[in-house]
Amino acid sequence: MRRVGAICLMLAFAVSAPAAADGLLAHYEVTVRDAKDVKVVRSAPAVVLGKAIEHDLGSYRLSLLIEGAEADAYVLTVSLLPAGALGAPIVKESFNGRLAGPTVGPLEFKLERNGVEVLGAMTLALVRP
Repeated sequence: MRRVGAICLMLAFAVSAPAAADGLLAHYEVTVRDAKDVKVVRSAPAVVLGKAIEHDLGSYRLSLLIEGAEADAYVLTVSLLPAGALGAPIVKESFNGRLAGPTVGPLEFKLERNGVEVLGAMTLALVRP
């Protein structure tokens, strides 16, 4: 009986543990608002951990960096930079999120500085082939 229990436990772990071939898919909507304009980005790209997803928004460049998707947790760093500038971001902040699941909704975030507002929501999901 113990052997059957141990085998069931190992099978449950194998089914729930991410495999090397598993991928991550992000679904997000981000709004950038200043005194002159509103830009909205909606996308659902495959994610490479540690590689920023960037969007050119005219006068701004939006960067979303996802790191450390260990177990079911990840860190999202949202940065907004002036277009063409290599200097310091206008706003930058990191948020702790969890992979999508039956009881986990999207990670919502809001940043604001000097009249520029960045708000959005992201769902990060594990995709198995």
